[in-house]
Amino acid sequence: AAKEQGITILHRSDIVKAVLDVTDGIAVAGAHGKTSTTSMIGQILVEANADPTVIIGGEVDYLKGSSCLGKGHFSVVEADESDGSFLKLHPHTIVITN
Repeated sequence: AAKEQGITILHRSDIVKAVLDVTDGIAVAGAHGKTSTTSMIGQILVEANADPTVIIGGEVDYLKGSSCLGKGHFSVVEADESDGSFLKLHPHTIVITN
């Protein structure tokens, strides 16, 4: 439906890259715990009144969903390495879980 209406379709990694390119971005990658770790960092920034942009792979209570667009200069994202798209990202800080 979007293509038929001439609406540009972006891959998730392109949106994440665009966010990281204009913020002090924190990307979380790794084998296990990405969603939990991203959620915790995001909540810390929210509680610190940093008004971050947060993009998480799963839904979390404090966001009432899986993402929020903040007005602060921080962003925290769950980097998806399953298809190699995380290689497009150039965050300010990288967190790798084990």
